[in-house]
Amino acid sequence: MDRSWLGAIAAALISFGAQADDFHTLYAFAGGLDGEAVAGIVQDAAGNLYGTTSAGGDGACDCGTIFKLAPDGTKTLYSFTGASDGAYPLTGLAIDRAGNLYGTTSKPDRGTVFRLDASGRLTTLHAFAGAEDGDAPLGSPILDRKGKLYGTTVRGGHWGRGTVYKITPDGRERVLHAFGGTTRDGDGDGPASSLILNRDGNLYGATGYGGSSACNDRGCCATPGCGTVFKVAPDGTTTILYRFPGGSQGELPVGAVAMDKAGNLFGATEQGGVGAGNGGGLVYKLTPDGVKSDLHAFQIATGAVPHVGVIVDRRGNLYGTASGGAFGQGVAYALTRRGRYTVLHDFTDDNDPSANALILGVGGDLIGSTRAYSFECPSACGTVFRIAR
Repeated sequence: MDRSWLGAIAAALISFGAQADDFHTLYAFAGGLDGEAVAGIVQDAAGNLYGTTSAGGDGACDCGTIFKLAPDGTKTLYSFTGASDGAYPLTGLAIDRAGNLYGTTSKPDRGTVFRLDASGRLTTLHAFAGAEDGDAPLGSPILDRKGKLYGTTVRGGHWGRGTVYKITPDGRERVLHAFGGTTRDGDGDGPASSLILNRDGNLYGATGYGGSSACNDRGCCATPGCGTVFKVAPDGTTTILYRFPGGSQGELPVGAVAMDKAGNLFGATEQGGVGAGNGGGLVYKLTPDGVKSDLHAFQIATGAVPHVGVIVDRRGNLYGTASGGAFGQGVAYALTRRGRYTVLHDFTDDNDPSANALILGVGGDLIGSTRAYSFECPSACGTVFRIAR
């Protein structure tokens, strides 16, 4: 790992724990046909990594790719053409036992949900129509054991505030819930991240806005509300588990929530915690009966603002990414059940780790990806990395 004396001194001064000794960049994208701007990854049982890039690929379009990363390098499985197959995937993938990959694209029109089979054939399972149907899928889809897909759209639905949808293996789509913002019983607004699914078939997620009206003073063009955590039952019955009150209690929850064995939920917010000038955002815990507690408030020097949620291991330890850090380029961090925060790695280049969530690899290591954007490519086009635990 490239670790400078400055990084070592900074880690010692902030006394939040040392960086991980084993950080490896598994692949650095080169742009163009190779793809750029990684949008999240998933791993199969054999250890192969799969993901999407939101740009690059087919030179005639640069509409993004689907890639496979094996120990011997990367292989682009598919380049989007911008035609009926869609374009610009902004989310990661789901994978089934047969090796089929599922994801979303942001174009054309309102976005699509697709399947890529083992032979490389892409099928559009659903094209969103806007209005009641939903618009703009921004969360990676997830699969249940029967092959049904679940996800969110940030817009659309009956009140135009986003949806939770289900798609059967044969492509039949159903809106399970349409969000109503702050006025419809304090409902959520703008679910922009992935869902999680428990054994009972309940879905859990967060909305960036809606809920409490305490955050309605952001200006004339801002979406009102401080955000919510919600549960959707298999029949579509939706319960708002928590409405963020704003201020030091947190607002603008981001990314997916995580659940431990006891049914506690964990997540992150972009704002709140220590207050303006010191950083931004916090990591919170929500018990099954709706009691919230804050585990960590971010500081600029050790990670300023989280843009994604957290993941949890079997022991209840949390892992995530945030912007900021000793070099201002983002961090990967760990947080114990008791709230001890450790910077696992301080990034030193323009490959931003804070846009994508980490995953727990099949061998127990942490695997993540960075999402540098086109104006930074070819100097920085995104990477896939591993942190040993």
